[in-house]
Amino acid sequence: MSTMMRPHYFVTCSFICVATLSVSRVQAEDGLPKGASRADSSPAEGGCPGSGNCCIANGSPGCNDFACCEDVCFIDPFCCNNNWDLTCVAAAEAFGCCGGGGGDCPGTGDCCVVNDTPSCNNTACCEAVCAIDNFCCFEPWDSDCANFAMQVCGNLCDGGGDCPAGNDNADNTSPIGDGTTPFSTSADCNSDGPDHGADACGPYGDGAVHHDIWYTYDATCTGTLTATTCEELGGSANFDTRIAIYDCCGQPPACPDDLLLRCNDDDPTNPCGTAAGGFHSTLEVPVDAGNCYTIRLGGFQEGNAGSGNLVISCTPQECQPACEKMNVECLNPGPAYLNRRPVARLVREIGPG
Repeated sequence: MSTMMRPHYFVTCSFICVATLSVSRVQAEDGLPKGASRADSSPAEGGCPGSGNCCIANGSPGCNDFACCEDVCFIDPFCCNNNWDLTCVAAAEAFGCCGGGGGDCPGTGDCCVVNDTPSCNNTACCEAVCAIDNFCCFEPWDSDCANFAMQVCGNLCDGGGDCPAGNDNADNTSPIGDGTTPFSTSADCNSDGPDHGADACGPYGDGAVHHDIWYTYDATCTGTLTATTCEELGGSANFDTRIAIYDCCGQPPACPDDLLLRCNDDDPTNPCGTAAGGFHSTLEVPVDAGNCYTIRLGGFQEGNAGSGNLVISCTPQECQPACEKMNVECLNPGPAYLNRRPVARLVREIGPG
């Protein structure tokens, strides 16, 4: 995803074509005569393994991961014959050599402003930004990185404390829609929602969602709302998560206990819900199209916080036989539909059986 956001970053889905590209380089930059092209480089003559990091522009031929070095230099000999530059780094990332989220977090620079070092000084914010654009953890933290931090590390950049989330409080929810939303929390985020009691979220721990952040969701269907941090379902997290969903719309100070629809600690069917999978969460609740619901995301216990991706989806319920027999469009079946038509009239239209 990150590589398609930057004109100076090689597009992941096209990296295999790098050996045929004609990219002019000046001699002072990489040792090629002015006007020569990258495609002029002869087949790789060595350099694997090199001495530099594969995931940064290290200025020397090759890189220190032998398999990664060979893969990259097979499609782009320039990386082993001349020097390992940003194009080589992009190819290394495309081959999966650099992991899913970037280099080392935290760094030394301020997350909320441009600085000349990779990464930034708040671990949760750094990881959240690099999950969106891993360039930020391998090269200087530029304006794109700072802007991403403004978006996903709101409180940190607004001077609101060390919690990187702008939706830390139940009375300041963030709207969320279907799809994938990066998130970031830390132990500095408060836990301002209710404790629902033992067994409310699962057989382990208390009934609270710790270091929670809050979202409001307008249902896009009548059916099943799914919220997940499970890798098998497209989500992710680097800590033990919990998710709760309420039949309310961000009512301050927090949705009361009696409006809890469900809470989930560990996904019950996928490997992500096990110890090996990190104890990640998947929650499904019935919803009505157009209604607003509150989603609460946090940790299993005090200290469980971090970053990841929350995936939201709405699956319409199957059309009821009554709708099918009447040959009507079943946009909102169930009680809401039946309540719009007198029962006797509905029976006459459907007919016996």
